[in-house]
Amino acid sequence: TSAMIDLETFLLPDAISLPGIVIAILAHGLVFQNGWMFPLLGAGVSYVGLSLLFVHGYRWLTGREGMGRGDPKFLALIGAFLGLKGAMFALFAGALQGLLVAICLFALGKTQHHQPPSDTDAEVVNLDTTVSFSRTKLPFGPFLALGAMEYYFFGDYLLEQYVTLVGSIFGLA
Repeated sequence: TSAMIDLETFLLPDAISLPGIVIAILAHGLVFQNGWMFPLLGAGVSYVGLSLLFVHGYRWLTGREGMGRGDPKFLALIGAFLGLKGAMFALFAGALQGLLVAICLFALGKTQHHQPPSDTDAEVVNLDTTVSFSRTKLPFGPFLALGAMEYYFFGDYLLEQYVTLVGSIFGLA
């Protein structure tokens, strides 16, 4: 649901992510009985890492938003359910797949310059006709969700294949 909302509105609602984190922590501690540390570590490190690097760090380096504030909370939700390893997989797989989609859209000339929703009913007119890859906007939530699903269903197999590939490239296998 969050991914579809992000795809349509460029917003990841806290009303879904934050209760989802709590549900995941409770489920791991009470239902699955594998302790509280697995979901807490997954959620905490995912949120803090993504926030510091790609929200606040990017703004500090460039002076502009690089990622919305909902993305770290959504990754924390993924981390609470799948653990830190699952969250990192979702982050890197989502980033790679998002980059590939962005390159394809840019190559086809179908860039999207997202305007945040306005508080007024007046129509916003975007006079900036500059086409720039760095200004192309894609919601990240759908790619995070895709990476999380890939990890859930195929994570062990994909990680094993990755390690084998990297090992053969560097002569370690």
